Amino acid sequence: LITDRWMIGRKYFCSGFFFVDVISVFPGELLVSLIEPELASQARVVKLLRLVRLGRLFKLKRLLLLIEEKLHITLQMMDMLKMLLKVIFIVHLLACLTFLVATPLCPDSSMGPC
Repeated sequence: LITDRWMIGRKYFCSGFFFVDVISVFPGELLVSLIEPELASQARVVKLLRLVRLGRLFKLKRLLLLIEEKLHITLQMMDMLKMLLKVIFIVHLLACLTFLVATPLCPDSSMGPC
């Protein structure tokens, strides 16, 4: 078990996940509004920038491997759990896509009822 904070920080920085986390929490809407104000008024384009945050899900694989090793879960049980999580994630993505497609875009570029 590593308890040295500097060593943990250095390993986190060098692993590449630091940059994924920085990009995922960076306010893309602000950057777009500074570069191209007309483009920022379109809510759908700004929402697409949020897809960068999905990069944080790459950590999920490492977490699943850790759980599998530490809890001594059988391979079949772990496969079922992985399949269930994948199905839930796909259902979530489809619900988000349905919301994005079904939400009307008002003339003043505001979301919601016109």
